[in-house]
Amino acid sequence: LDSIMPGNLGWKTAIHVRVLHAKVRHALLRRRGARKWDKKKYGVPINQEDMSATLLAFSVNVLDGIDIISGSALSEQERLDYL
Repeated sequence: LDSIMPGNLGWKTAIHVRVLHAKVRHALLRRRGARKWDKKKYGVPINQEDMSATLLAFSVNVLDGIDIISGSALSEQERLDYL
């Protein structure tokens, strides 16, 4: 779990991905003319729903995976500490 602590590799990688998504969203929404992003048709690019699904995939699902692989459940405190 040390890798996801602020300043460590996992934390830096997560920040990098979040900034990348923000840059892509910003670039798509700035398009004009024929290439303009159609929000009515496609919604907001990399929208909050998709980001929340990603957060779920890398939070609760990870904890469930640890339980399965280790063969024993993490304590409630360990789960809260991770989230």
